[in-house]
Amino acid sequence: MRTVVSRAFWIAITGVAAQFASLGTGQAQQPAPATPAPSPAAPSAPAAAKPAEIRRDPAGIKGVSPVWESLKLGDASFVARDYDAAIKYYKEAITKEPQHPLGHLRMAEVLIQKGTFVEAAQAAATAERFAAKHPTLGARALFLIAWMHEQQQQWEEAIAAWNAYAKYAREQSKAKVFQRTPPERLKRIQDSKQLKQDSAAVKERIEKRLKEAEEKARRSAQ
Repeated sequence: MRTVVSRAFWIAITGVAAQFASLGTGQAQQPAPATPAPSPAAPSAPAAAKPAEIRRDPAGIKGVSPVWESLKLGDASFVARDYDAAIKYYKEAITKEPQHPLGHLRMAEVLIQKGTFVEAAQAAATAERFAAKHPTLGARALFLIAWMHEQQQQWEEAIAAWNAYAKYAREQSKAKVFQRTPPERLKRIQDSKQLKQDSAAVKERIEKRLKEAEEKARRSAQ
């Protein structure tokens, strides 16, 4: 085994020496192994698209009006029932354009949801005052005012408000209104008033009979 290993060793050494000798005598060199081609680079991830820039225009012609931007944020908060955030954005809209009725109208609607009817009625009244060029918004404001009075059982104020809404609906042909609503609500109010009166009368009779019974029992005990 040692002999075989020794011969193999020398054969290897001789072969290496012959290769170096050929390099020195100018014999043809063995071509160097080709450098492996680099593997193709992994495709890079596409760059994140930049969000489209919002074009703003105070007039709302060539871009989004600042007041509409605030109203949109307020509406999103309103739908999410984040009423405090909605109030914040509606206030921004009113500050940016105080004589536009929509900001005041939206404010009235969100205040109704919070149950603050006094402030809501004031906001609705302001919206109606600025709605000369927006008859549908004016009608909506009057509708809310009448509805709030009715919800608080302020019957006389509710009757006056529903009549005002009906009159506005007749005079403003371009406004989108609910023509059938005022007569229906006025009938409901009259029914409620009558029921309250009847209940009061019944209560009074019962109290009177109880007092008579007590007086009769007192006399019998003497």
